[in-house]
Amino acid sequence: MSGADGYNEALFTTIRLEEFVPINHLLRPIRAWLNEALTKIDARFSAMYEADV
Repeated sequence: MSGADGYNEALFTTIRLEEFVPINHLLRPIRAWLNEALTKIDARFSAMYEADV
């Protein structure tokens, strides 16, 4: 054994990841575009996974 199991509260954070990225950062419009694209193809992915069952 390497030691006792313990809980270290400092390892966790309650800050959302969006708070780390500035409002005018290039990742924000890219993320919005990607989310829109993934929403449009979600039904196709779902159908592919269902067919594989």
